[in-house]
Amino acid sequence: MPCSDGYPQPSEVRTTLEEQDTVRTTYQLKKIKELQDQNRALMKLLCGACRVLKRLGYDFNENHQLAIWWANHQVEDETGEKLQTLRSKKTKKAIVDRVIASLTQDEIKLLTDTGFIERP
Repeated sequence: MPCSDGYPQPSEVRTTLEEQDTVRTTYQLKKIKELQDQNRALMKLLCGACRVLKRLGYDFNENHQLAIWWANHQVEDETGEKLQTLRSKKTKKAIVDRVIASLTQDEIKLLTDTGFIERP
């Protein structure tokens, strides 16, 4: 028979602690997302400022940390652009492949004979 002296039972304490952990975790995840959003916004701002400085002929060697960040960021931008182009090409190819798969043999022959598509 449970004690009825008004103190919380072990299962009630455990539930309360689990609820607190859930609230704490949710709060932490929300803060992490906010910080990531702020970081992205600051990176865009810094990138824009560096582009203007570059256009104006600023010597990035005057600030070693900025020079390193700018060099790394330019590489990241180039890599990101290449990935985006690759994804775009893959998407376009998938669309074309789907359309070609839906064509009849006569339609495919006509398109290959006229040079619109390569022979499969």
